[in-house]
Amino acid sequence: VDARGWFCPLAAWESGIDPDRLVVVRCPDPGRWVASSAALLEGVRAVYAEIPAGVRDQDLRRLAALARARRSGLVLRPLRGDLPAGVLHLRLRAVGVEWDGIESGHGSLGRRRLVLQASGRGAAGIERTIEVEDDGADTLRVVSGLATTAGRRAAG
Repeated sequence: VDARGWFCPLAAWESGIDPDRLVVVRCPDPGRWVASSAALLEGVRAVYAEIPAGVRDQDLRRLAALARARRSGLVLRPLRGDLPAGVLHLRLRAVGVEWDGIESGHGSLGRRRLVLQASGRGAAGIERTIEVEDDGADTLRVVSGLATTAGRRAAG
């Protein structure tokens, strides 16, 4: 659910999302956003939704409960503020990205490394660092237990 109108379907397709399995709903109105998101959770396996300003905390809690009941994936991204208590299961925060092979916007991707911090109930209450590598192909490789050190080298 795209509240800002910034989502680019072409970028999603280029990253490997099947165009026949992608639905984009543009909805900045808080009242309609809640109804649209709930309807999507009833019929699809996973929803990514930007939360526009004005959506009530209780509506977010109901959506989270619906997602749990339907066993659907729900990723919520607040455009302002934070998620209310009782909604957050796993928080992912990008803390670093490193590109190899591309200089000044030219060249081909040799490797991209993204370092994420995961926290919340879904991470058993422990903050974890996850490193994801991409060599320019359509596959991502998660390197378990690795973190980037100050010297920009992988350490286990």
